[in-house]
Amino acid sequence: MRGDLEAAAVYNGRMDDASPGHWSPADHPYVIAVSEAQWWLSAVRLAEARLRDPRAAPVSSRQVDARNLVLALSQLLVAERLEQTALVDLGIDATVAERLADARTPLSPTDSP
Repeated sequence: MRGDLEAAAVYNGRMDDASPGHWSPADHPYVIAVSEAQWWLSAVRLAEARLRDPRAAPVSSRQVDARNLVLALSQLLVAERLEQTALVDLGIDATVAERLADARTPLSPTDSP
């Protein structure tokens, strides 16, 4: 917990305000965007793994996974747009935004994640 508070203080450029009462993710939507992106990426990986698993339950389970995969992918795109906005607002180097955009580029069948 203390490490999270210190990280938040560094993110805000204030080491003297590293107490629970001074920082909230609600005040920093960019932090929420990054967190959401991480969760949706986990959902994508889980759905992909379950869809490829030959031991998976019958079609109904696979259909649920496929629908969740589509939702997770769309939410990743939303989170990426929020992160792109944050990079501009925070004045982060443009190469970071380019790398983030590169992550959106589809992999070829020969590429491995």
